[in-house]
Amino acid sequence: MPSTPHEVQYLTIHSHRRAFVKVGEGPALLLLHGLGCNHTTWEPVIDDLAKRFTVIAPDLLGTGSRPSRAPTTASAATPTASATC
Repeated sequence: MPSTPHEVQYLTIHSHRRAFVKVGEGPALLLLHGLGCNHTTWEPVIDDLAKRFTVIAPDLLGTGSRPSRAPTTASAATPTASATC
């Protein structure tokens, strides 16, 4: 795990303020966590992946830094996950 957590950034998508981590350079690599988790699931591997990729790890709706009242189902998260890139 990194000595300090990665900087959390924010972006508003479809009227929802979304938290995400973006680290590294190169082709984009989108890391999606499971239901009930958040972007910190990926902290142990982000630095290694960031050596070759631009790693983007968002918090899905209803999880993480800014929970939403939106449903936390895979089908509900799919349209906004692609908008984070």
